[in-house]
Amino acid sequence: MENCRAVATPQTLGTLPLTATSDVENVNGSNIPYRALVGCLQYLVQCTRPDLANAVRTLGKYLNKYTHENYTMGKRVLRYLHGTIDYGLV
Repeated sequence: MENCRAVATPQTLGTLPLTATSDVENVNGSNIPYRALVGCLQYLVQCTRPDLANAVRTLGKYLNKYTHENYTMGKRVLRYLHGTIDYGLV
């Protein structure tokens, strides 16, 4: 994600990821580090980046049954962080 294109917002307006409704959609057993990603983002929200709170709260709702769409939304937050790396609490 070092060379990713930055985005202006951590979350798109009105988009909510869907919960996995079947085992086919559910990717819990795969090698996607979704829970680790959400945990790291929660740490940032608590310590230095409250602007991420709503997006991370939305991602946290799907920790037990997440899909590739959820992971893509998490990567969008990382792209936002890449573009706002100099932001912080003042």
